[in-house]
Amino acid sequence: MITKTKFLAVSGLMVALGWTLSGPITSRLHQHSPSSSAAWLFGARDLSELVRYADVIAVAKHTVTYPGRVAVDDSGQDDLPFELNDFEIRLGMKGARASDHLLVERAGGITADGDQVNIDADGGDFETAATYLLFLKQQEDGSFHYQINDQARFQVVDGRLAGVEEHDPVSRTLNGKTLREAIDLISAELRD
Repeated sequence: MITKTKFLAVSGLMVALGWTLSGPITSRLHQHSPSSSAAWLFGARDLSELVRYADVIAVAKHTVTYPGRVAVDDSGQDDLPFELNDFEIRLGMKGARASDHLLVERAGGITADGDQVNIDADGGDFETAATYLLFLKQQEDGSFHYQINDQARFQVVDGRLAGVEEHDPVSRTLNGKTLREAIDLISAELRD
């Protein structure tokens, strides 16, 4: 008969061994899966912080949206489609040049079952031919970019910026500004 102390010691040893061995196996299984950072974990306290965090800051025209990958959860029950949005850079302020094209991946679109998934927390679908001021991060594998969060997207409407979220600190700084005023503010942050 095994004592309670021996049982707990052996059980603890088995759990520790399992965790130790599962790490390398799991990392190899996910090595070739598409991945991206959790964009919504970052929230800038001000424009300066958003400018520092962004890999790309650009004024860009949306040209076309393509279907992208479909991420399936571990249970195989739910899937989340992604779409790829092509942007032609009109003014690259950081990490891009005028006339470059960037693909921005965002959640939403058509699932493998043909269901439409609409996500609007980030501002929703991009409007084709519309101009945007974007703050982007590059995907870990370098193929695509993603919108940092809802603070990182401003549509240019009649020469003025319209952000997604009215009440955050970045939107309070940029919402309603002319594009020229916003460029000047961002340029000043980039010089600091």
